[in-house]
Amino acid sequence: LDLVIVTLGTNDLKNRYSVTAFEIAMGIGALIDIIRKSGSGPGGGVPEILIVCPPPLGELSYLSEILVGGQEKSLELDKYYKKIARLNKCHYFNLGEIIITSEQDGVHYDEDELVKIGEGLAQKVKEIFK
Repeated sequence: LDLVIVTLGTNDLKNRYSVTAFEIAMGIGALIDIIRKSGSGPGGGVPEILIVCPPPLGELSYLSEILVGGQEKSLELDKYYKKIARLNKCHYFNLGEIIITSEQDGVHYDEDELVKIGEGLAQKVKEIFK
């Protein structure tokens, strides 16, 4: 693999997991370690790693009961993900800079936002491999 893209965290905001934004970011750090030790990069080496931070949660509707406190935590993810990426010398991309969550539920993405994600990630991958 030339590149591994890790984009996780939204489901971790569910109150049943009882984790902080910092703890969610530490989970990303653990995944970085696994990727680096996997020997899955070119020639059995380490692939490039791109950490993608999900956007902050919007106004929650029917999902509000399972994401109590999730909006506040989602606002902190960028700070911690960015730090984890920097400390681990990984590439970083914050979806919150280019998209917003759906007005329907505050969590998922509308079709036009998915297009922005595709275009944004394509540009980031080009930057990584130029």
